[in-house]
Parts: sequence; C-alpha cells; structure tokens
Amino acid sequence: MPTGGSATFQGPIGIKNIVGRVTGGEVSMIDGALRSEIPAATLFLLNPHGIVMGAHARLDVGGSFYMSTAHDLRFEDGVVFQARYESGSVLSTAAPRAFGFLDGPVEDIHIQGSHLTVPRGKTLGIIGGDMAIEAGRLRAPSGTLSLASVSQVMVRAEVSLSAAEMVVPEGMRLGDVTISDAARLETDGNGGGLVAIRSGQWTMAQSDISAENDGNVPRTGASIDIAATELPPPTRLAFVMAHRSAWIAALQDVVAM
Repeated sequence: MPTGGSATFQGPIGIKNIVGRVTGGEVSMIDGALRSEIPAATLFLLNPHGIVMGAHARLDVGGSFYMSTAHDLRFEDGVVFQARYESGSVLSTAAPRAFGFLDGPVEDIHIQGSHLTVPRGKTLGIIGGDMAIEAGRLRAPSGTLSLASVSQVMVRAEVSLSAAEMVVPEGMRLGDVTISDAARLETDGNGGGLVAIRSGQWTMAQSDISAENDGNVPRTGASIDIAATELPPPTRLAFVMAHRSAWIAALQDVVAM
C-alpha cells in the first residue's frame, strides 16, 4: 500500500471476523490506512512473507486487529485457513482461536513510526517472526496489546489468540522483540489493560510500556506480562509503568512505577 493510500473492508453488518490474506510471495509494505466499515468486526491481516508498517500506517476499525506472518489461521471448529496457498483453503463461521506455524523459519514484522490504535476494550495482536518497533505508538486503551515472536518452528505448532493463553509450545524457537527510538506501547484507561509479550531476546531502548489504570474500575490480574529468554543490558531499559495495578515479568531489571 503506497503512502497515503488505503484499503477498506466492506460487508454485511453481522460479520464478526474479516480475514485478509496477502499472497504472491512478497513482503507487505503498508504505509496508509486499513479500514473496516463493518462495525465491531475483528480484522485479521496475514502475510507469511513478512509485514512492514510505515510511518503513515493507521487503523480505522471498530473491533480488534491482528497481524501475523503465521502460516495459517485456525478456527474453533477445526477448520484451517492457509495463508501461504490460495487453493485448498476454506474459511469458517466459527471463531478464530490460534495462529498456526508449519516447519521452518517465520518471517519478520517491522513497525516503523506507525501509530496503530484499536477501540477501547479491544485487542491489538502482533504475532510473527522477529519484531522491530521503531518510533511507533501501539495503543489498546483499556484493552489488550499482545506481541509474540517466533523465529523458527521445528514441528507444527500454534499460538493462541488469547493473551491469557499465549504460551509458546515446545518445538518453537522464540524470536527477538526490539522496541526503540521513543516507541510507546500502552493500554492506559479506566480499569487499565494488559500488555503481554513473548520473545527470545527482548530489548528496549529510549522507549516505554504503560498500562496505567487512570479510572476508578479496579483491575484483577497482571497489567504487564513479559516473558523473555534473553535479557537486555539494564542500562538500555526504558520505563515500564503499571500504576495502580499488578504486573508480572520474567525479567529482573525492569523498572516499575
């Protein structure tokens, strides 16, 4: 999508999920607006060959938004929608439940100055290979922001769409998540939200993560949940805030305020 361009998804008002699959073997370069005219519908964008979101990339959706370089999308009724092949794949009226990965490497996702926001209480999910978030802003006010990086798959496996169940199974090698150049990830709002990250090496530089409860609705459970197998040097960490709520991290040098 060129700078300033747009892609608009349309359909009957009762549709709950929209699945956009990019075929052709090329990386998606998105530097414009992704729009949905279907109220409250969740939008899925899949390109197993890679995704780059530019500085002009924006979301205009009424529901949650997921982007992924997974190899397929799996539904509650067992249907599997293939992302790599145009033929031999079907969609389902059942709810999507997980992204599927086949044997081999998983392509990267780059967010370069994008401001991506979903409506209050919705989910912004990014699941793929190595991730670099540079100078961007990802917002899910009072909702969920979930990142999962998988660089290599030794056996067929899947990652759940639910942040609460986002456990990377055996047979997957976790990838790198780098957040830099004044990037900001936030789920601030009344009741707060959840930021969940699963990665191998996790690096933050000149950036921050915020899940502040700025209202009077109490939150139960974690607000920031980070599980990484490799820690960054403490001097490179930026602030991680979870005001008036609990947070969990599989890291020792994160600063909580």
